[in-house]
Amino acid sequence: METFPYSSKPSPKSIFLLDLNPTSIPTNSQSDVESALIQFGQIAIKETQLIGYLPLTVVSTDNHNRRLTLRFISVPYLWTIFIVLAQLYGSHAFATSLSQDVFHRLNISLVTEKASLIASNLFTVYLTIFRALCGLMFYKKITSFWSEFVSVLKNVDAISTTLKSPRFIQIKSSIRKDFLVKCVFASLSQLYFMAAIIFSTTGQKIGFKLELFIRIVKASIPNLTMLFHILVTIWATFPLKVAKGLLQSLKDELTAADKALLSEKLLCINIEKWVKAYGNVASLMKIYSRHFGTYLILEIGNSAVQILCQTFSALSWILIKYYGPAVMRIPPILTSVTIIYQLASEAETVTELQEDVFECFAGLEEKIERNERMRVKINSLLRKMAMNRLQVKPGKLFVLNRRLITSILSTVITFIVVLIQFRDGETTANNAGSKMTSFGPKN
Repeated sequence: METFPYSSKPSPKSIFLLDLNPTSIPTNSQSDVESALIQFGQIAIKETQLIGYLPLTVVSTDNHNRRLTLRFISVPYLWTIFIVLAQLYGSHAFATSLSQDVFHRLNISLVTEKASLIASNLFTVYLTIFRALCGLMFYKKITSFWSEFVSVLKNVDAISTTLKSPRFIQIKSSIRKDFLVKCVFASLSQLYFMAAIIFSTTGQKIGFKLELFIRIVKASIPNLTMLFHILVTIWATFPLKVAKGLLQSLKDELTAADKALLSEKLLCINIEKWVKAYGNVASLMKIYSRHFGTYLILEIGNSAVQILCQTFSALSWILIKYYGPAVMRIPPILTSVTIIYQLASEAETVTELQEDVFECFAGLEEKIERNERMRVKINSLLRKMAMNRLQVKPGKLFVLNRRLITSILSTVITFIVVLIQFRDGETTANNAGSKMTSFGPKN
């Protein structure tokens, strides 16, 4: 009997076993798959709990597995409530007193500049409050997504082993590195922000003073919310990273089979598994688009507004030679650009891998000329892949890819030009009003 040429050294981590005996592939249980998925994505889960967007907690089961569920008396749930209360306090403080203090210290008097600064602070705070409240009140939607996510992965052959494979270990390491880099960036930006507040306090000795401490706390809540909001992309792209890993594993198997010059008989045996594997990834992407569509629209919209408002504020301060406050606008701008780029980049990577897999399947079709049933199966799959590309389309309004970044930036530049013209017109009108007042009748 003909065997796969590399069967003498099979890869124990491979998702698709090129074996003539399909029964050798271990079956998956729901609890085992969920436990393996939690182990793989524990960084994404913990950082989302940290910023208050995931009130669910990880609990151990009787068979020593772990699952993600809701516990009202748990650290993640209570921490989310605390985050909401802190953000409400910060937004109230900014809207009532802190904003006027900022306007006075930075000499902001124009309506366009005030509106830009208020919008950039409150928009992010209220969006994050909305996200946290949705997690608290509509937690069943999160558990529903997680349950569907696990159910699809349960159909993947040897998924528990796959999530521990070198490719997925590399993805897990990239998630950890991404988390650490973002935490360092947000922390350094916050330290610079606090130092700017302390050194801008004129006529006071630098030291611990209750008034200064309260001011720093009030100002830091919106700023921290804006900076650490960058961590949201880790959870938002987590399903895409899993889909990317599965597609890359499938591509590797198809490429290895092509290089090994397998016989038509052996190819036909493995095609069934490869077609099924692609179907699982397609189902995973459908679940992601359905559950994350509204969130992606809000997140990208918020990031675009932040880029617009923060850039306009920075340019306004540069025009009046306030370089310190202008520099403080750079971290929020970078945060918003990073969020859009990472969401778009991960989504487009999945699409690019689908194109690679499409070419691999098209090459297989030429090698099974005598098996009509398999040719029909592959032809059917190729038509589905061509008609239903693995693209993320939030609300079917746009395609999430890297080209979206250039579209957003070009739109932002257009609005900045318009806002600067409004600002110049407002400045001219104020100057004219001042001159009229100075030459007016005196009592």
